[in-house]
Amino acid sequence: MTLNELIELGGFRQMAVLQSAGFVVEFLLFLAFMKRAYPWREAGRALLIAIPAAVVWGLQDRLFLGWSAALSAHRVCDLPLGGLPRWGLAFLAAELHFYVMHRLWHRVNWLWADHQVHHATTDLNIFDGNRGGWTLLLAGGFSTLLLPLTLVGFSGFELLFCSNLILQFQFYIHSQAIPRLGPLEYLLMTPGNHRVHHARNPEYLDCNYGGMTMLFDRLFGSFVAERADVPIEFGLIEHEAVERNVLQSVSDGWVTLGRTLWRCRSAKQVFMTLFGPPGWSADGRTRTTDQIKEDAAKRAA
Repeated sequence: MTLNELIELGGFRQMAVLQSAGFVVEFLLFLAFMKRAYPWREAGRALLIAIPAAVVWGLQDRLFLGWSAALSAHRVCDLPLGGLPRWGLAFLAAELHFYVMHRLWHRVNWLWADHQVHHATTDLNIFDGNRGGWTLLLAGGFSTLLLPLTLVGFSGFELLFCSNLILQFQFYIHSQAIPRLGPLEYLLMTPGNHRVHHARNPEYLDCNYGGMTMLFDRLFGSFVAERADVPIEFGLIEHEAVERNVLQSVSDGWVTLGRTLWRCRSAKQVFMTLFGPPGWSADGRTRTTDQIKEDAAKRAA
C-alpha cells in the first residue's frame, strides 16, 4: 500500500480540515467562556491516538463496502422508496444502529476493551471526537450490524454514508466550551448531552448513547440531562481520573480483560468476563456500573 493510499484510507486530509476548523472554534470558546487555558497536552494525546484509529476505521469501511456488495446480490427485496424518503429511512436505520452498537460497547466487556480509550480523557476536547481504539476489528467492528440491511434493498454506500455522517457530527460535540443549547437539548445530541455520556460520576453512568439525536435515548429510557448541581468529572471509573500515555490508553482495556480472565475458574466465569458488563468479576474485586450506581443511591438515601 502506497503512502497516498494510506492517507486516503484513513481519511487524513478530511480529518485535518475538520479538526483544524473545529479546533479554532473551540479554542476561541475556551478563551471567551471558560476563561482558562486550552488543554494542549490532552488534545495532543488524543490526536496521536486518533491518527492510527482513522486508518483502522478506513480499513473497516473498505471491508464493509466489499461485504455489502456481496450480500446485496442475495437481497430478498428492493425498497419501493427513492429520493428523500429513502435517505431519511437510511439515516434512521444508521442512527438506531449507532445507538445499539454504542450501548453494546458500554455494556459488553469485550467491546468495552476497545472502546474505553475513547473515554480515558480527563479534560474533554474536540480532538477526542476521533479518539478511537486501534483494535476495532478485533472487537468485531462497528458497522457489522448494518450489513443485514443490504438484504432488504439498501446499498452499502447509503448505509455507510449515513453512518459516517453521524460519526462526523460526533466530532464536533466533544467539547466543554459549548454551553447547553436550550430546547435543542431535548432532541439533538448536543455537546451538553454528550458531556454527560463522558462523565464518570455515578449519576451520569451509562446514558446518552445517540449519534445525532436523542430519539432512541428518549424511547429506551437512557437519557440523562446535565445537571448544574453535579459538575462533570471526566475519565474512567476503572482507575483514578489520571490520563495515561498513548500506549497505556489504547491497551488498558485488553490488559484489564486479560487479568480478569486469568482469575477465572470456570467456563461461566470466562463467559461473563468476556460478554458480561464491564467491571464484572467473580471475586468481586471490581464493580459494574449498575453496582456503582446502586452504591451511590444507598449513600445518598
